[in-house]
Amino acid sequence: MKFEKVSFREFKKHTNSYMHCGADEYDDIEMPKRSTVGSAGYDIASPVNITIPGGCDRVIPTGLKVQIDEGWAMFLYIRSSIAIKKGLVLQTGVSVIDSDYYNSEDNEGHILIGVRNTSTRPILITAGERIVQGVFTIYGKTEDDDATGQRSGGIGSTS
Repeated sequence: MKFEKVSFREFKKHTNSYMHCGADEYDDIEMPKRSTVGSAGYDIASPVNITIPGGCDRVIPTGLKVQIDEGWAMFLYIRSSIAIKKGLVLQTGVSVIDSDYYNSEDNEGHILIGVRNTSTRPILITAGERIVQGVFTIYGKTEDDDATGQRSGGIGSTS
């Protein structure tokens, strides 16, 4: 398993008017890392400054993708300090990054973080602030598993 940066073109594709993402932010993307020997999760930081208005949803581009071994997945969880201190939650509760998401044809497997501000006040996420943690997990299959679908792109594209 290995983290990598997506292309600059892919990174810019997911920026919006409420965030500034340029070459400097792309160059400063940090590879996820565990904070301590006992940490299960790899901390993923925002590469951009972004303000999330109270009660609003935003998608934060990480500029990252991850190559995952077959039979494994990475689960993304909001960091407890972000949830408790700031009131941010993942839009999905928990996000699953499948092994076949890597280098998907429509977004290179770009890890995008959908967050919701549950408070009424605006929340600032600063570049370099760790927002989620990715935990790699092996998963099982039932004995009658017959999955034959093929990923045809990025988020929500499995058939």
